[in-house]
Amino acid sequence: MNELRFGYNKELGYFSQTDKTDHNVPLGFPDVLTKPVDLGFPNVTVAGFDGIGQPTNTPQNHPTTTLHLADNLAWNPAFMGGRHQLKFGFEVRPYWYNLLFDIIARGLWAFNGGPAANSLNPTQNPLIQLLQGTPDFALGVSGNSNMVITTTSYGGYVQDDYRVSPHFTLNLGLRYEYNSPPVEINNKFSDPNLTPFALTCSPKPNCQFIIAGTPGLPRGTYSPDRTDFAPRLGFAWRPFGTDRFVLRSGYGIFYDLVILNANLESELNPPFFSVVDFSNNSTNSLTIQNILSQPPGVNPSQPSFMARNFKDAYMQQWNLDTQVELKHDLLLDVAYVGSKGTRLIVARDINQSALGGTPPFPAFGGITMNSSEGDSSYNALQVRSEKRASHGLAFLASYTFSKSLDDASGLFGTKAEPGYPQNSFDLSADRGLSNFNVKHRFVFSSIYELPFGRGQRWFAEPGIANRILANWKFSGILTLQSGQPFTVNRGVDQSMTGTIGLGTIDRPNLVGNPNVGGAVAGNPGCSAPAQVHTVADWFNPCAFVAAPGQFGNAGRNFLIGPDFKDVDFSVLRDIRLGGESRLLQFRAEFFNVFNHPNFDLPNSNFDGNAFAALQSANAFGGRPPRQVQLGLKFIF
Repeated sequence: MNELRFGYNKELGYFSQTDKTDHNVPLGFPDVLTKPVDLGFPNVTVAGFDGIGQPTNTPQNHPTTTLHLADNLAWNPAFMGGRHQLKFGFEVRPYWYNLLFDIIARGLWAFNGGPAANSLNPTQNPLIQLLQGTPDFALGVSGNSNMVITTTSYGGYVQDDYRVSPHFTLNLGLRYEYNSPPVEINNKFSDPNLTPFALTCSPKPNCQFIIAGTPGLPRGTYSPDRTDFAPRLGFAWRPFGTDRFVLRSGYGIFYDLVILNANLESELNPPFFSVVDFSNNSTNSLTIQNILSQPPGVNPSQPSFMARNFKDAYMQQWNLDTQVELKHDLLLDVAYVGSKGTRLIVARDINQSALGGTPPFPAFGGITMNSSEGDSSYNALQVRSEKRASHGLAFLASYTFSKSLDDASGLFGTKAEPGYPQNSFDLSADRGLSNFNVKHRFVFSSIYELPFGRGQRWFAEPGIANRILANWKFSGILTLQSGQPFTVNRGVDQSMTGTIGLGTIDRPNLVGNPNVGGAVAGNPGCSAPAQVHTVADWFNPCAFVAAPGQFGNAGRNFLIGPDFKDVDFSVLRDIRLGGESRLLQFRAEFFNVFNHPNFDLPNSNFDGNAFAALQSANAFGGRPPRQVQLGLKFIF
């Protein structure tokens, strides 16, 4: 049997700041980009406080188009008694990404306290510095970010499901993939020229970049990876010849497609687009109004690019699963699940200075290189019990005990961590729990139909009791989940390695147990909370101290945030309206029925005024308060 498929998908995506009125000039800030779509409020960051302004990654407009052609052939040959079920297939997916991405369109001004030698602000208070209007640095941009990125993915596979015996089936397969390096149709990618030429060339910054498609740089900026072979192996075994006990296992390699958000950064480089870090002078005399007016080339560009030896990431996955039917309607499933990620994409600042040293590439500021150097591991025990509907009751209970480790959980920063390693030349020092690691997770869901009404045990005959009590169903979901990890970071360039323009990456030193309240011997001058895991102090802030001129020894993602507890409940009744074909269904649904507050991660900025405090719940939409929903549905 042969199956041929063709698909077309068009997705429209537009994200914009809520107010597109020019507020920069009225507030005393210079304009940066002046197209109507770019206007709004300027962005101001103050160490230890929430930022002011609108998202720096708006406006965005990115309609995407995907074509999909796939062919699959299934063949059950007659040889060996027809015990081989063979499958072959291929697929082709061309993809176009049409994008407007004007980052930092309204500029960014950062106040981290200023130099220590400032007599007007000897305590380096960032609020005083803000009132003085003399930022440590500002980010400005210029150019046109319109781009069209295209790439094509190819895949082919062969699979053999071999029924060795009536009780044992072996699955063998091999898949091959090729993902072409994405290109910009007008060759609007560029990489920094990391030779000494970049120091002396002119005019800067354009002369410091190599344009894709010219000698020395392929159109996709990195070499194709043609080695993506992915074997698959699995089996299903019924050792006692019955479906009541089944043993399954499998192993496979799965390749990943790099997200185009990584590739598009090569278009946000000169000469097409430019992000410039305008640092203040040694006396910190430049102001909000004139810090962006310094001549071109005085302040270096902060380029981003894909590593020339970039390879597709891949995941090895394996499992061993035992399924036992305890009763005719009760199933128990116990599984070990593991995986290992290799060549995962990570962002590094390859222009980070050594401690007490100078940048390797002095012609540039921070240089973000997206490389395939990350790795991860995941191991889990998964237990599931399912009761199929009988006597009006059905339930599903599942528990997972797991641990996920990596040296970077994603390409971009989150509330848990900044997205760059503290030391870009030592990824191993950042190995820790994954941002999404959840040690324990238990979910119990059930539905119960009251035993009243037609076909039930009680009040089966027509009557008042039947009308009132029949066809009621109750369901609920209980979710219990341990907290997720997070990292404590500094709000200043503690190590003096020049990464502050890319984010608050440095970490303090750990001198005590942050999960224990009370005074910390290693930080005697600190006023410590008597208790931890409270709203005011989720952890002991006195367990951390600054480490001037150093990389802090506090680990990545070694603290755990608040647990998640939730109970959802619903009531449902079907009301028949004269016959079997018409039905009125009433539903009442209660989400987080006990209104339990599920807090977000605490403030982990060592230099913040609310360091260690829980400041929000449901800031990202996944931990809502109680919600009640009523519904009425007519079914015919």
